[in-house]
Amino acid sequence: MIALLVALAISLPVKRDIKITSYNPSVHQTDASPCVGASLRNLCTAAKEGDRTVALSRDLLWRWGGEFRWRDKVKITSDNPQCNGVYSLEDTMAKRFKARAEIFFMDRKKNTSCNGTIEKLQSSR
Repeated sequence: MIALLVALAISLPVKRDIKITSYNPSVHQTDASPCVGASLRNLCTAAKEGDRTVALSRDLLWRWGGEFRWRDKVKITSDNPQCNGVYSLEDTMAKRFKARAEIFFMDRKKNTSCNGTIEKLQSSR
């Protein structure tokens, strides 16, 4: 019985309700290397290649007890179409944030915010 419960828990999709904001490659919004995500991927190059990337608050990341890992593919669903989509998890947010995501945009004019749900689609491991 316990093995069945563990198997069911492992197969359930990871979904979380979150607040979503956005950020840009600016030292005022990031750190001294605004194009380099915490996963060490170049976010500016990824954006130019058409890959959408996202940062999560530490409480959601595996390293700090959460379920998500660097390079996981995640789906964000919201009532704001600009937030919807599939993203690669490549960065993290400051320690003070909880249950949050930030979408990376090269152009500040595209910045947005919304409430939504994040779901793991594909694990990096």
